[in-house]
Amino acid sequence: MNAAIDFEKSIRHERLIYLGTTKQKMLHFLYSYIQGIFLLVINLMIFLFLLINRSQPLVAGLALAPVLPILISMALMNRLEKAEGLEVHRNQSEIFALLLRMSPGIQRHNCSPYITIITGKPRQFSLSKDIIILQDDEHVYMNIFTSRRSRTRYILFAIPNYLKTRAVLRRFSRRITEQSLQPVPVTSN
Repeated sequence: MNAAIDFEKSIRHERLIYLGTTKQKMLHFLYSYIQGIFLLVINLMIFLFLLINRSQPLVAGLALAPVLPILISMALMNRLEKAEGLEVHRNQSEIFALLLRMSPGIQRHNCSPYITIITGKPRQFSLSKDIIILQDDEHVYMNIFTSRRSRTRYILFAIPNYLKTRAVLRRFSRRITEQSLQPVPVTSN
């Protein structure tokens, strides 16, 4: 969704927090969490149906099994993962090179010197991965989410996207430490 990100609040809370009017924030909330809320309501209805029909407790308990992954996905959806970084320009180029190797054809949109949004190939009817990168002077924060046309976020992919974000930032940290450990060539005049 095309909404402005509140940089300071997002960094402080390590979650994506958006700017805008109350209506814009509510729409963003609905686009992000409506699927999870719908799935929770369906699970609750199935559970209540099984309780009313006096089914076995094991069957009723199994009806609630999807609730935990849904709640975890909803919690991880806008979470920013943090890694140590170097200077802002080097961080941007290193992360983009790393992501380009993983997903060829991505597009980079620099919203500000400290906010970068990377989108997948725009396709009419398929899903794409969107990556939001926030950088302050010391750290790099990243969130990957799956969406359709950069609007509706799919909650079912939140856990794998969180794990992918952690893996990308681990690789990034490893590359940064390898580069900082390499000796700097000395030129003599």
